[in-house]
Parts: sequence; C-alpha cells; structure tokens
Amino acid sequence: QADEETREDLLGLNSEAHRRRQRSKIGGMIAPYMRRILDVEASATEALYSSFELVPAALQTEGYTRALMVGGGVTGEALEKNLELRAGRRALLTDRKPPLRLWAVLAEPLLRANFGGPRVMKDQIEYILGISELAHVDVQVMPEGAGAHALTGTTLTLFRLPDGLPSLISVDTPFGDHFVDRPEQVEKASRWFDHTRAKALGIEESRELLARIMKDTR
Repeated sequence: QADEETREDLLGLNSEAHRRRQRSKIGGMIAPYMRRILDVEASATEALYSSFELVPAALQTEGYTRALMVGGGVTGEALEKNLELRAGRRALLTDRKPPLRLWAVLAEPLLRANFGGPRVMKDQIEYILGISELAHVDVQVMPEGAGAHALTGTTLTLFRLPDGLPSLISVDTPFGDHFVDRPEQVEKASRWFDHTRAKALGIEESRELLARIMKDTR
C-alpha cells in the first residue's frame, strides 16, 4: 500500500509538471526549473531514465529536438537557445571527464513516433545505437505488449550525485520538472527502476530491436 501511495505521488507530480509546461513561455532566458535540472545533471555521476514519451535530452539529436520544440511552438531565438542547451547535455556523455553514466529504458512506441518525419527518427535511432556502444551508456527497450510495470505512465530520471550527496528524482516533461529528494521516495523509485529494466529487453536484444525499428522507419 505504501509503495502504491508513493507511486501515485510521483504520477501526481508528473501531472503537475505537465500543467506547468502548458503555462510556461520560454523566451531568451532559461526558466528556473530548467536551470536547476541543468545544474543537477551536470553535477551527477549517473542518471537512470525511464520514459514512455520522449528520448532523454542527453540522447536527442538536433533534428529530434528541433521537431519537438517547433511542435511545441518554440521558434526563433528561444529555439536556438534550446538547441544549444541540448547540445551541452549530449556533451555530458561524450566530452565530460569522467562522462555521465546513463542507463535509459525507452518504450518501443516512442521510438516509432513520427517526430519530424522518417528521416529525423531514423537519424535519432541511429544516434542511440551508436552512442550506446560506449561503456557508460546502456539503453534498453520496453517492447510493445510487455504490459504494465512499476513506472508505467511516468517519465522519471534518478540522479546519483557525487561526494555522498543524496540522490534526486526528477519527474519531468519536455519543458518542466519536479524534484523529489525524500530518501524513502528515492529508494522506492530506485527499486521501481530496477523492476522496470528487468522487464525490458536486454542490452543486445534492445540493440537488435533498435536496428529493426530503424530499418522499418521510412
């Protein structure tokens, strides 16, 4: 019962983040909640990500990000700023020393979505396949038909921080996030992530499915 109540809390935060996204107007300045997630992500040693909706920012190609932003009404200077921010988040996996350790569980439908058209999605999946060859990046796919799991309906990132700092949860949507730092919720979210990745395809099976999806995308 306690686990279910905490999970409902997380789902409620997800809904609130969505409402905040709908109200938000991104201009030339970085919104406070975005500034915070950038700071946390830049400081983190590891990020565990689960989503049924979007590729995580650190894995997004410029084309995917552009399609996402334009679809949300972001244009002009604000669009260019967001593209610059996404490039910085990708660099956490490739340029930072040591790099961010990323473990992502992605639902198959989001990989078959039509963000920006077939070319954009094919490039996005190809990028995920390439970067997942790095030792510090693991990507698993939750296949269609897998059924419900511990994080169904929740887009969540668990950040592990250095120097004994407590881990943080970010329950997020593309334009908004809500941080949770209560130890009991962080611990439960960590267990739910373990259950979720145990239900997803293994690393190699996921790579095979990604390759098939890329081939099917036309």
